[in-house]
Amino acid sequence: MSEINLEGWKGKDRIDIYERKEDYKVVEHRKVKETLKVDKITHIIPKADVVFMLNFLKKNCSENRKYKYRELAVLFIHERGWDGLCDRDSFNGGRNRAKYYFPYYYYPIKILEFYNYLRYFGRGEVILFGVSEYSKM
Repeated sequence: MSEINLEGWKGKDRIDIYERKEDYKVVEHRKVKETLKVDKITHIIPKADVVFMLNFLKKNCSENRKYKYRELAVLFIHERGWDGLCDRDSFNGGRNRAKYYFPYYYYPIKILEFYNYLRYFGRGEVILFGVSEYSKM
């Protein structure tokens, strides 16, 4: 039997979040496989989209209960008015991943996690904490 070693990125993925007047600047650090260089990729997320996500979660989730991505995706797509544009399975795949999932779902959740409104787990699971006040938004 031969041994195969796969070299992975030993560094920790990091997202830096900067609050601005009308939006958030989200900076990802990703390692490029071909060059092994860590690139910074910047995304601008409007505050309105983050507030929309917080209101969506408050409306559809009980506090301190873990929700799976599949539970939330269908409701989120409907709440956004995207029925017919994508379904639960295509929302986080293919071209929809970059067009809808990351800017409207993933990054707003990561911003809310940054402000301790929720906890985000791998595979899209979310626990909403007590969010009775919006002082940080």
